[in-house]
Amino acid sequence: MPRVTVGSDNGQPVELHHQDVGTGRPVVLIHG
Repeated sequence: MPRVTVGSDNGQPVELHHQDVGTGRPVVLIHG
């Protein structure tokens, strides 16, 4: 599973999972 570490919170890494599927404009989904 590809992940990018974008920072940290309380000493724990914050990672984003990314997936490249298909063609067209990119869509970013944020759950929180």
